[in-house]
Amino acid sequence: MIRTILSIILFILCYLTPSNVSGQVVTVSEDVYLKNDYSYDILGKISDQILLFRDKGNKVEIHAFDEELHFKWDRTIEFEKNRVDIIAVLADRDFFNVFYGFRAKGDYIIRHKRFDGAVNVVDTSTIAIYENQYFNPRFLFARSEDRSKVLLFRGDKDSEMDVFSYDLRLDTLLWDSKMKFKNVYLKRDFRKMVVSNAGDMYMVLENNRLLKKNFFELFHIRGQTSELYKKKIELEDNTAVDIFAEYDNMNDRLVISGLYADKNLSRANGIFFTPVDWSDQDQEMQYVTFSTELLEDVYGKQVGKNKGLTNFNIQHMILREDGGVVVIAEMNKEFSRRSNVPIRRDYMKTGWVDYYYEDLLVYSIHPNGEEHWNTVLKKRQYSQDDDAAYSSFFLFKTQQNLRLLYNDEIRQENTVSEYVVKGNGKNERNSVFSTDYQRLRLRFKEGVQIAYNECIVPSERNNRLNLVRIRYN
Repeated sequence: MIRTILSIILFILCYLTPSNVSGQVVTVSEDVYLKNDYSYDILGKISDQILLFRDKGNKVEIHAFDEELHFKWDRTIEFEKNRVDIIAVLADRDFFNVFYGFRAKGDYIIRHKRFDGAVNVVDTSTIAIYENQYFNPRFLFARSEDRSKVLLFRGDKDSEMDVFSYDLRLDTLLWDSKMKFKNVYLKRDFRKMVVSNAGDMYMVLENNRLLKKNFFELFHIRGQTSELYKKKIELEDNTAVDIFAEYDNMNDRLVISGLYADKNLSRANGIFFTPVDWSDQDQEMQYVTFSTELLEDVYGKQVGKNKGLTNFNIQHMILREDGGVVVIAEMNKEFSRRSNVPIRRDYMKTGWVDYYYEDLLVYSIHPNGEEHWNTVLKKRQYSQDDDAAYSSFFLFKTQQNLRLLYNDEIRQENTVSEYVVKGNGKNERNSVFSTDYQRLRLRFKEGVQIAYNECIVPSERNNRLNLVRIRYN
């Protein structure tokens, strides 16, 4: 009853806002008490129900909600051990997949389980066994655009990497490889792992510190033959400030973009871009320099001639159908309130850190590397001691436009806003709804798009989790 009243109130608030020309409806689930959960994942819609995955350390549960986010049931997943390491939880059509590791008599085993929407085990397979393993290996993952392939790769070694390519639709290990590197320190040089819809691997390393040369190293494993290809791309006299890569499955090529600096590494002077041609050994980057007008839009009229963008990081790269890209970069800064304590991950959870997540730069680039358009979207988010959990934005993609949803302010009572960016760069800012008196604190970075017109964003406040669905009619 309380949940129904809350949904009605939120619907009325949405209806009264100017943004309701697009007709969004907001629905909120009942409270889920997190207690001592390690983590949770919104799996999305599977078999006409919304599933929530909860890792409690010594127990894993699945919670199901109906179309209106009413709680239906919860079930426990049984593993070989009470405590397992969850590597990845991935939904796919009417199933979801769990990749996990556990210890057994001194060995460390990596396995995959496939479940249907009722949490029945459909398939179980062993991916790897590490014999006499003293320390538990740490695995990361990357997923293909069509959600059918996943790469598991080991990320705890300095100059070696184990990679496994898995087909989620066929429940099959496609290939595995043990890669060894020279003059590479992976914990420093690794930038991005990408997997194509065919299950091919693409890895980007930046090795400009050790050898004092500005270049990328690319590694490609072709799934059909398991052959390894290498390629180097020079950055000439520039240095990468940030790097991003995606696989363009429509045009069948790897695309790399990022921010570059020509002198001062703390200031980005522009964007670089290139579709990778593996047959061109002398391939050059395309560079787009930030204009004075763009810098003035960010910093005002007092911007100096040599000033670039500081504290910007690329958050998304959207592939255009014609082979171009749209790059979204965000300004974020962290400051320690203890002047003698460096900002490190272990200090963040104990506090004493201020977080600033501010303007967004959206840059559209033609396939030939020339600028199409750019725009700066203004926002101001400030928080303390929360690991910036409620800052940044959620990217909602449709064929007509991009919606960037975010919290106006990081506080208990807040307004949720959005920027709607069209294909020609024109944009508008709308108020979506207010969280006043609703006990909601939305974590937009963990949002999941479940259809062309709806997404689910978790709200976490005082150890209470709510699923918030935003549907555009």
